Amino acid sequence: MRDLGRYHTTENGYKMKKADIYIIISILIPALIGAVILYTTNTHKSKTVEIYVAGELYSTHPLSPNQNDIIIHTTENNYNIIRIEADGVYMAEANCRSQICVLSGKHSHIGQMIACLPHRVLVRLTGQAEGGIDAIAY
Repeated sequence: MRDLGRYHTTENGYKMKKADIYIIISILIPALIGAVILYTTNTHKSKTVEIYVAGELYSTHPLSPNQNDIIIHTTENNYNIIRIEADGVYMAEANCRSQICVLSGKHSHIGQMIACLPHRVLVRLTGQAEGGIDAIAY
């Protein structure tokens, strides 16, 4: 049996000293603390969903888990079903030909929009400006 003493040998034979371990830990702990702070400050912002039909404000709803589906009939045959959840909003169903609004997926960031152009329905996420990583830093 070998005596490692002050060294810890890795798989490739590199001998790590105790100082190396302290340096790694001193880098990881502040990084984890920063990630936790960034995550917790951005998730508790109040966000609302604004729904526009033909350019007019139809309704507003907060992002919350206990929302019912919103069914919008723009004409007798055209409909859109909007689903609001705690972490975002998406177009669950629409009977337009292109289905771009349905395929756009769930939106959770302030300023994002879902548009169903054939039915003239616009869904917009609004609220307080988010801090954190922007497009340039990302």
